[in-house]
Parts: sequence; C-alpha cells; structure tokens
Amino acid sequence: MKKLLLGLTALAAFGAASAASAADLPARVYTKAPVVPVFSWARCYVGAHVGYGWGQSSTDLVRKHRARPDYMLDGDFIPVNPDLDTSTNGALAGGQVGCNWQVSPMFIVGVEGEIWWSGMEGEKTLPLGYHYTGGGGSDWNFKVSSKNRWDADLALRLGVPVDRALLYVKGGVAYGNFEHWQGIPGWAGWNSSATQDKWGWLVGLGVEYAVTNNWSVKLEYNHIDFGSSDFSSAWINSHSPLNISTRETKDIVKIGVNYLFGGPVVAKY
Repeated sequence: MKKLLLGLTALAAFGAASAASAADLPARVYTKAPVVPVFSWARCYVGAHVGYGWGQSSTDLVRKHRARPDYMLDGDFIPVNPDLDTSTNGALAGGQVGCNWQVSPMFIVGVEGEIWWSGMEGEKTLPLGYHYTGGGGSDWNFKVSSKNRWDADLALRLGVPVDRALLYVKGGVAYGNFEHWQGIPGWAGWNSSATQDKWGWLVGLGVEYAVTNNWSVKLEYNHIDFGSSDFSSAWINSHSPLNISTRETKDIVKIGVNYLFGGPVVAKY
C-alpha cells in the first residue's frame, strides 16, 4: 500500500511539471500553402512573323485562234496547250492576332487571323521559233509572269499544350492578291496584264514555345491553294480575244514571335 501511494505521488508530480512546461511553450502558428503560378495558353495574343515560300503558278490559254485549229493567236505563233507552269518563290513578312481557349486539360482551341506582304514571283519564257528580221532582227519569245503581292488568312487552331510548348494544327480560308503578265517582251500591244484577288484554303501545323510568361516564339508550315480563276484579255493589237486561266498554290515556312496578354493562372494547393 505504501509503495502504491508513493507511485501515485510521483506520477502526479510529473504531470504537473509537464503541464507547466507546455504552458511556457509558444502557440503553434499555422501558415497557408504557397501560391504557385501555372502557365496557361488560354489567352489572346498579337505578334509578327517572317518566312519564305515556294509554289507554282499555272497559266492556260483556253481559246484557240479561229483560222488555225493548231495555233491560238494571230500570226500563228503560239501552239495549243503550251507548257506555261511557272515556279514561284520569295520572302514574306507580316503579323497575326488571335485568342486561345482551354476546352479540356489536354486541348487548346483558338482562332487566328494573319496578313502578310509577299515577295513570291516567277516567270517562264517559251521560245516561239520565229525570227523577226526588221529593226536589226530578234527572236520572238512568249513570256508569262506571276507576282503575289499580299495574302491574308483566317484559321482555327487545335493545340496540345505540353508545359510551355504548344503543338498545333490549323485550317481555314485564305485571300491573296496576284499580278499576271503574258505576252511577247518588247512589243507594245502584244501583251496583256491583270490583277486578281483570289479566295483559297489553308492547312498547316506548328510548334510554339513560351520563353517567358508573356512572350513566345513559333515555327509554322502552311500549304495554301487558291484554285483556278479565269479572265479575258483582248490583246495582240486588239485581235483575237484570249481567255486565260491561272492557278496558284504555295508552301510557306515562317518563324514568329507573339506577345501573350494577361499572366499565368494562380493555382492553390
């Protein structure tokens, strides 16, 4: 009994000492979890780009001369169905504006509009096998040329974000301005020209990478087909009106930079 009382007394003394010691400790401070900024592609942007393009301009002379079924123009110079396909190439520079929306954790959907100056052009010369003896003599050639002055497009983008990278495909409509010339160089009245605005379609793919929260760089490829269009030209000294059909296709590679409005999304854990 005596031993039991001594044990209870020691236990009580230890509890009292522990309570006093705990009272002397500072109160525990609870802190909030840190705020972590998360990069987001779901923003609007504006930017600029430069690039290079190559393509083909096809010209068809689609009306035959009434007097000779095997030749097309007065003077029996140009044969039926001549090969007048022209390779075009040149630099380009322009700008873009667009917006992206996060439709799911895995996909970004966006709309983008672009406009750019184009230096793409090309020409082809067809020897006519005719030597003019007057004026010192000259060999006659038939030449066609095509110049693309500017283009624009409006496209939808579907992208997959991978952290700060965005892999995407795009497709939409295109609109371009072209200048065409055909005739015999150096002979006034033996040529014609026309300026055409054409609608077409565009497909492409690219990759964009955010180097900071508000600036990104991109690399993109586009294929554009403006289809065929016709125009009539009364030339060769006002003889034999000629119907001309042209088709323009091109491929473009461009690099660009975008400024992304807004900032990263704040995520709390």
